[in-house]
Amino acid sequence: MVRKSYRLAINRQRKANKNKISKSLESSLLNGNNRSFWKVWNANFKDKGHHQPTTINKISDPKLLCEMLAEILKLLVIQMIMSSIY
Repeated sequence: MVRKSYRLAINRQRKANKNKISKSLESSLLNGNNRSFWKVWNANFKDKGHHQPTTINKISDPKLLCEMLAEILKLLVIQMIMSSIY
């Protein structure tokens, strides 16, 4: 029972950290703070050579990940523009 509680707490903390990173990246982008965005990005996703490369949706190629991020951001901007119009 204690082990299960411990594992649940660990998983909750991991999810909270991922949300914090996502919110920090989003905030930097929305505020137009490129320096802050790349600082957060590099701190969390840059391959430091001592761990497995970042993999998202089974993609680990940095160029493809950047293209995927660009598409998501493009859709986000379009959505923000459309919501401010209507």
